[in-house]
Amino acid sequence: MKSYFFSYRIKGTGATVQETIRADNAYVARKLLEAKFTSWKDIQITTVTDGRFPVTNLLRESESLPIGTRVAKVSGKPFKSSLKVNTIAGHITHPITGRSSYSFVEDDTVVEAKQCTHELPAA
Repeated sequence: MKSYFFSYRIKGTGATVQETIRADNAYVARKLLEAKFTSWKDIQITTVTDGRFPVTNLLRESESLPIGTRVAKVSGKPFKSSLKVNTIAGHITHPITGRSSYSFVEDDTVVEAKQCTHELPAA
């Protein structure tokens, strides 16, 4: 068993909760978290980590970050603007992969939502 650390907002209340769930894998941990609520739509998961690294493949497309949020790439690589942090300008469908993606204020790139995190790197 492994520990997964979730940070999520409860819709309707605005409360932010951090919780640790022990499970065999991240997918099972998410299902255990969702089972505590009437519907998975009652919560918006913002971060999932395994203690060291983000687990980004668990975020649903409906859990996109809001426009104006400053994000960094999970990989730590810079955006095409050569900046490590960009500001979300819009939500679009990636023209190649068809997945939920972000466009940015700083440049004209499109990056899949699962490749971005709102947890900014240390300066």
